[in-house]
Amino acid sequence: MFRTEKRRDSAGLSYPWIVKSTAMVNPWYFYCVDTVAVWRRPTPELLGATGGAWLLFNAVHFLWHALHLDVFSTADRVGNLVALGGALILSILLLLPDREVSRSGSVRGTH
Repeated sequence: MFRTEKRRDSAGLSYPWIVKSTAMVNPWYFYCVDTVAVWRRPTPELLGATGGAWLLFNAVHFLWHALHLDVFSTADRVGNLVALGGALILSILLLLPDREVSRSGSVRGTH
């Protein structure tokens, strides 16, 4: 696992530097196993639990990166926020109520 940190050159200007890290590795094992289990047997309860776990992780992850964007260029800042925001939105979608498709093809809520 790698992460970036801000370093300074001899002139005092900051630049991003990639360093090896063990942060956030262990939660990934849980999220991967949980996601595969839900993908194989999706139920409203499991989708909600997985969505809640992913939402918590993605919200903290998004916030951390949003507070540490100063080491990146503008394009990298936008890319980070778009990618992490997309993951945040996908985790919110898992929390939406279950939907059922009728024979006519229209979608209606089951709750």
